Amino acid sequence: MRTQDFDSGTRARVRVSRKSFSFLNLILIFVGCSSTPEQGQTTFVDNSAQTENYSDVLEHWSQTQKSYNGIMATFQVTATLLSNDVISQQALHESKQYHWGPEQLREIQKKGLDENEKTTTFFLSLYTEKDSVNNLDKSDSVWNLYLKSGDTQLKPTSVKRVYEIPITLASKYPYFNAWSRGYYIKFLIAPSTAVTNPVTLVMAGPLGEANLKFPK
Repeated sequence: MRTQDFDSGTRARVRVSRKSFSFLNLILIFVGCSSTPEQGQTTFVDNSAQTENYSDVLEHWSQTQKSYNGIMATFQVTATLLSNDVISQQALHESKQYHWGPEQLREIQKKGLDENEKTTTFFLSLYTEKDSVNNLDKSDSVWNLYLKSGDTQLKPTSVKRVYEIPITLASKYPYFNAWSRGYYIKFLIAPSTAVTNPVTLVMAGPLGEANLKFPK
């Protein structure tokens, strides 16, 4: 009689243990499923983790040249070709600063890439010893500015001086400083052509000339 009671109690405990184990498995499966992103879904953190470093991308698509009169710099120019990589990484760089959500980041990236389909844009930072000759955007500029692609010389379709707050402009382009002026320069050439074939941004005038070759 005692043996039967013992066997019955043992079987009851086994059934309870099995039920507890099954219930625990169901809880773990539910938690696992609820914490796994849907297929194709990308979170803001995942998107950030998979990208290159902005400073590396910027360095790859930027060139600098200086001209001297003795030991004095007559001018210094740095230009960045705004490739699709630069545009995408710049938007991501800003999204981290301003805490944009993933949807806002995608919209800004798309807008920048759409605007970059037909024209090639450079950001150019220019320092000159005298401010009067830092005038790339003027019709009577002392500089001849053009893009050399093979045997073709392309004049810019627009040259606009950038009046953005210096600290925000320097955040995008760390080489920019208070002694320089920034310009956006556009050429009627597809960016896909400019980034896959060698092009040279040329700036020539009385103070000398700069030949900035892209890509590096």
